[in-house]
Amino acid sequence: MMRRNMAKLAVSLNKGAWETMPVVNALRKVDIGKKNQILTTEIKTTGTYPVVDQGQSFIAGRSDLEDRVVRDDLPLIVFGDHTRCVKYVDFPFILGADGTKVLKPKEELFDAKFFYYALLNIDIPNRGYNRHFTILKEKDVPRPPLPEQKKIAAVLGTIQKAIEEQERLIALTTKLKKNLM
Repeated sequence: MMRRNMAKLAVSLNKGAWETMPVVNALRKVDIGKKNQILTTEIKTTGTYPVVDQGQSFIAGRSDLEDRVVRDDLPLIVFGDHTRCVKYVDFPFILGADGTKVLKPKEELFDAKFFYYALLNIDIPNRGYNRHFTILKEKDVPRPPLPEQKKIAAVLGTIQKAIEEQERLIALTTKLKKNLM
């Protein structure tokens, strides 16, 4: 929720001055799919490679299935077709099973990190456990000049790291309090 609010803040600051374009026109084809996916039953708690799926947790688990690892064309954005979760992935990973869409913005149009934050800003109504990518494809995304995108993404990245650190400290403090009681 906090990431969505950060993205809304940055993207709405100058929205009227930027052109927009449909999400579907901003994407380029990526050659990632079933060959890189593993079933939920194949996800382990330990392993060499992280598994990124459509769930709420950023990393669903781990695996040692070397032949499934996505290494090329990073960074990528993983969109949960059922959950509407959006994840920015800039490291080698294995794709979780059904319901994931791997997205890559056209580099000449978008900075990948900015595009990720812009996707977080898009309101996609919850239709339960139905497909949501069809809705996302019809939405528009703002497109400021590339240098401005990079600056916005850098600022939002710094804010995001600070928020994550604050959340980590709160969790640690809560755990300490619980242990002291």
